[in-house]
Amino acid sequence: MRKLFGLAVLAAAAGATAVALTGGDARPEAPPPPPAPEIPAGALAYHAARIWADPAAEPLTDAWLVVADGQVAAVARDRDELPPLCEVVELGERVIFPGLVAADSTVTGRDGQGDHALGAHRRAIDSFDPWADWSEALRHGVTTVYLSADRNRLVGGRGAVVKTAGEERVLREETDLRVDLTPAAFRPPSFYRPPVPPTSESPLLPPDIQPASSRAGALAVLREQPAAARSAGDGFDPHLRALAAFLDRHLPLRVVAYTEGEVRGAVEIARLWGAPLILDGAWEAARVLGDTAADLVFQVPLIASTGDRPPDWKGPEPDALAGLGGRRIALAAAEGHWSWLLEAAAAAVGLGLDEAAARAGITSAAAEVLGVGDRVGRLAPGLDADFIALREDPLAPSAIVDRVWVSGRLVWDAERVAASDAVVIRAGTIWTGDGPPLIGGGEVLLQDGRIAAVGPRVAHPVGARILDAGPEAHLTPGLIDARSTLGVPRRPEDSFLLGLLGAGSRWREEWNAVARGGVTTLVPAPTSFARTGSRTQAVKTGAVLPEEAWIPDHDLVFFDLRGGDHAAREGDLRQVLDGGRRYADQWKKYVEERAKWEEEKAAKDRADRAEREKELRLRLATGMKAEQEEDESGEETAAVEEEPEQAKAVDPLNGTWEATIEHEALPEPIPVRMRMHHEGRRLVVLLSSSLDPAGEEQEIEGTYEDKRIHLEVPTEMGTVMVDGEIDAPDHMVVQVVLQGLLSIEFEAVRTEVEQAGAGPPLPRKKRKKEDGPAEPRIDWRQEGLRALFEGRAVAVVAAERADEIALAVRVFADYELPVRILGGDEAAAVADLLRARNVGVIVPNALVRRRDGVDRVPAAELAALGIPTAFRSDAGTGARFLPRAAALAVRRGLDPGLALRALTSGAADLLGIQDRVGRLRPGLDGDLVVWSGPPFDLRSRVVTVFCNGREVPKP
Repeated sequence: MRKLFGLAVLAAAAGATAVALTGGDARPEAPPPPPAPEIPAGALAYHAARIWADPAAEPLTDAWLVVADGQVAAVARDRDELPPLCEVVELGERVIFPGLVAADSTVTGRDGQGDHALGAHRRAIDSFDPWADWSEALRHGVTTVYLSADRNRLVGGRGAVVKTAGEERVLREETDLRVDLTPAAFRPPSFYRPPVPPTSESPLLPPDIQPASSRAGALAVLREQPAAARSAGDGFDPHLRALAAFLDRHLPLRVVAYTEGEVRGAVEIARLWGAPLILDGAWEAARVLGDTAADLVFQVPLIASTGDRPPDWKGPEPDALAGLGGRRIALAAAEGHWSWLLEAAAAAVGLGLDEAAARAGITSAAAEVLGVGDRVGRLAPGLDADFIALREDPLAPSAIVDRVWVSGRLVWDAERVAASDAVVIRAGTIWTGDGPPLIGGGEVLLQDGRIAAVGPRVAHPVGARILDAGPEAHLTPGLIDARSTLGVPRRPEDSFLLGLLGAGSRWREEWNAVARGGVTTLVPAPTSFARTGSRTQAVKTGAVLPEEAWIPDHDLVFFDLRGGDHAAREGDLRQVLDGGRRYADQWKKYVEERAKWEEEKAAKDRADRAEREKELRLRLATGMKAEQEEDESGEETAAVEEEPEQAKAVDPLNGTWEATIEHEALPEPIPVRMRMHHEGRRLVVLLSSSLDPAGEEQEIEGTYEDKRIHLEVPTEMGTVMVDGEIDAPDHMVVQVVLQGLLSIEFEAVRTEVEQAGAGPPLPRKKRKKEDGPAEPRIDWRQEGLRALFEGRAVAVVAAERADEIALAVRVFADYELPVRILGGDEAAAVADLLRARNVGVIVPNALVRRRDGVDRVPAAELAALGIPTAFRSDAGTGARFLPRAAALAVRRGLDPGLALRALTSGAADLLGIQDRVGRLRPGLDGDLVVWSGPPFDLRSRVVTVFCNGREVPKP
C-alpha cells in the first residue's frame, strides 16, 4: 500500500515539474472518448469482410454495420459490441460501401420544361416521378440522385435531390440554380405567344429573340440579372421573381463550364451574384481557380462509343484533377449513363485524383456538394442507412453491386433480379491443359454449363457467384478416366447405351465420390469385350439430365486381341470389320436414297401445289363454284329396332388411365395418359403426355394376365421394362425399370371405363403410303462398327505383346479406322510404328511398376519415346484414387505436366472428345477441379469440383 502511494506522489510531482518547465502551458488532457451510442432494441447487424464507413478513409475489416429504424446505429469492430440477441445478416466476403450519390443525372431537364431561356422559376422537383422505374440506378448502387432543371437553357432552373427508393424520397426540393455557359445553351428557340384574340391594342408581333447566341452575350445578360430581379418587385415576370427569392436564400449557383474561358465567366458571375459556386464540368478548372472557393461536379468522360465527335472536341487533360486537391469534388459520369459512378470514380484516378477522393466523389463529397451530407454519403450513427454490398472494393475492375439498401430496407438484390448459374472461380495458378500454367492469379468463368472465359480477369455477370480459392490454389480441367467399370452391368445387352449410366449421377453416392476426387469424365466398359466390339461413350460423373449424361455422337468401341492364335485373331478381326463395313454401307445407301426421295417428293409437292393453285385461280376467274361434297356413304340409315340393353361386365383394365411420374432425376413431374385395351393376353397401350408439344400417342404392345400388365420397350438407351398390378378397382401400381439404371414407381388411376365388348379394338398405326425407302433393320451388335466407319467413333484395342499391338495398328490402318491401344505392356518395342500411325496408349492402372528391383513408370518411358498416353482406373468407385496414383508416378519420375496431360487434354485427344472436355477453353464443358496446391503434390488435396458448370455436392 505504501509503495502504491509513493508511486502516486512521484507521478504528481512529475506532472508539476512538467508544468513548471513549460511555463504552465501544458497541453490539457485529451477528453475521454464519447460513450458508444446506445443501440436500440430490434437493431439488425450486417457482417462483412470490409466496411467503408468513411469512403475517404481506410475500411474496417471484419466489422458489423448496425442498423435501426432506417438509420445507422453503429459500426462495430467486434461482435461483443453488438447488443444481446441482435440478429446478424452474414454477407461473407462482400464489401459494404455507402450508397452512391449521383451529383448529376438526366432523369429530368431534357424536355417538357418550357421554352424560356431564362427560367429561374423552373423546378426540377416538379418533373420528378417517384413511380418511375429506377432499377437501372439501383443496379449500379445509386441511392441518391440530383435532379437537373432544363439542361439546354442559359438559366435552366432549380435542381433537387431525391432518393431512388424508399418511402421518404425527397431530400431537398431546391438545392441550386443551374446556369449553362456552354454552346449547348446558345441556341434557344424564339419565344412567341400570340394574343388571343389579336386586337389593335394587342396586335400580332414578331417573336422575341431570346439570349444568348455566344458566351459574351450570355455573360452580359447574366451580369444584369441580380439588379433586374431586385427591381422587379412583385412584377409578372416569373423568372425574375424566382431569381430574387433564390438570391435571398444564398443557395449555390451551379454553372456548367468546361473550358478555361467558361470557368472564368462562372467565377465572375458567382462573385457578382454573391452566391456560392458549384462548377459543373470543370475540365479546365485547375488552370483558373487558384484560391477561388468553389465546389466541383467533375464530369468524367466515359467513352462508351467510338462515334465521331465535333472537330473541336477536346477532353480533359490526363492530370486535370491533379491540381484540385483540398476542394470538395463530386464525380459524375459524362457520355456514359449517369448511373455509372463506380466506373467514373475509377476513371477519375486516371485523371490524377487520389483513390480516397475518388471514393468520396461518388459518396460523401457528392452529398456535401448537394447539401445533403447530413443525411447520406457516409455510414455514421444518425445518418440514413443507405448502403450497398459489393463483391470487390469499389474501385476494383470487377466491382459489381450485389445488393442495395435504402433507409435500412433491401431494395435491390442482383441474385433475385437476374438469377444466374454463372460462377467465377479465382486461383493463383491455372492449368489450361495446353502449355505452361497461367501464374500470378487468374479466373475462369463458367456459364450455362460451359467454360465462358479464362484469363487474368474475366467478366463477372450480374448474379454470378464468386469463388476465390486463394493465391495458393491451382485450377485444372476436370480429369478423365479412359476406362472404368463404374456402374457397368456384368453382361450389358447390345442395345444398352452405356452413356445413360451418367443420367442422375450427380445424386448417386458412388458416382459422386468419383466426381469429388476430380474425375469428371470416364469411359465405362465391361470387363470382357464382345467379338464385334463393345460400344460405349464418355460419361459425366456429375450429370443431372440424360441429355447431359454423356458426350453424344461419339462412341468408343473396345476390342480384345490379347492371347490366342495370332493368325486366327487377325482373320477373325478382319471378318468382323468386313461385316461392319457392309452394315454401314447399308445405312449409307439408305441415307442417300432417302435424301434423294425427299428431294423428289418436295419437288412433286411443289408441282401439285402449283397445279391446285392454278385450277383454283381458273375457277375463280370463270365464276365457277366449288361442288358440294356429298355424303360419303350416300345411303339412308335404315331404322333398326332397338333391343333392350343388357348388363355387361366391366373389365378391370380396359379404359383410360392417368398418372403423374415424379423422380429426382426428372426435371419436372410428367403427366401421362394411357388408353389400354386387351383381348385375352394381348394388350395394346396408347401412351401420351400433355407435355408433348406434338400431342402424339405412342403405341406399345404387351401382355395382360391376372390383373398384371407387362411391357418391354426396346430403345437405344436399353430395354425399358414396365410392370403394373391392379391392386384395387380402378387403381394400379406401376414400376418402370431401365436396365438397372433407373427405377421409378408411381400410381395410376382409371378415369374412363370401357365396358367389356362395348368398344372396338384400339386403333393401330397404319403405314402411310409412299413413305419412301424403309430404313435398314437395326443390328445393335453392329452399331459400334457402323459408328467407326461413319467417323463417329474411335477403336480401343486391348493388346499387350508387341505382335498384338502391331496387328491392331496394321489391321485398323488397312480399314482407315482410328485406333488406340489399351494396355501396351510392350508398346516401347514398336514405338516407331506407333509414332508413324499417331497411335496412343492407355497405360495400365498400375502407373508405377516394379521390375528387376527398380520402380518404372510406363507413361514416362512412352512419353520419352514420343507416344501420347492416357490413364485409366479399371475400377468402379476406385476411379476417385486416380489422381493420387498419378501423384505417386510423379514422385517416381513422371513429369507433372505430362501427368496432367494424360489425365486431361491428352486423354481427350486420344479418345476423340477434345471438342468437349480436357481443357480450360471457352466453349468446352464446364468441368474444373480446384486444388489446394500443385495438382500432383501429395500435400495437395481436391478442394472442390465442377461438372457441367455445377459444383459437385459435398457429403
